[in-house]
Amino acid sequence: MDITLLAHMYAFDNTLRKTYPDMSANTKNRTQFYHPDTPKTLSQAYQAGVCQCAEIALLAQAYLQQQHVDSRYFSGELLHTAQDEFGEAHSFITLTTERGDYVYDPANPTSYSGVCLPRISSVETTEAQKKLFEQKIHTQNDKRNCAFLAAKDLITKTTWYYGCGDGEDIFPAFIINQPPLHTIHSRPFPNIRITPVIGI
Repeated sequence: MDITLLAHMYAFDNTLRKTYPDMSANTKNRTQFYHPDTPKTLSQAYQAGVCQCAEIALLAQAYLQQQHVDSRYFSGELLHTAQDEFGEAHSFITLTTERGDYVYDPANPTSYSGVCLPRISSVETTEAQKKLFEQKIHTQNDKRNCAFLAAKDLITKTTWYYGCGDGEDIFPAFIINQPPLHTIHSRPFPNIRITPVIGI
């Protein structure tokens, strides 16, 4: 990955950790903040210290776009292992560069030698796997169109699985690009269209 892009992500993560040293501690305040009768903006959420993955990914995308980095916001699910029975609702960032496709997960930093670093994971897929993933996440019918892509952390080399689920049980077949892969093709990450539920 380009060192300049990595530096941008590190700068964002470093600033974020000063406001959110422990994001798990803001759950109660977050519930109170998002009262159904009082619309809130993203800026207000950040100032109130109640941001979690959805808001943090939006902030990261806005920051990267200010740095002229092409990024996309993805609201879906996360599996920490291929054996997880249920996905965790999660928001993250996808990026396409000349060196490949990546997932940037600003809400889940990587810990390395006691230092928090950006969790940046490489997504390696064949042409057929990418096409299948796109078909599943964009198709609306009565079938379970769940699809995940394996993404390997550039630092720890651990693999997490990012994609779309339906809140129900997960099967290994939902993971489109189970490693190892023998043929890698470079192609842009699918353009996911979303409608943010909060204003900036």
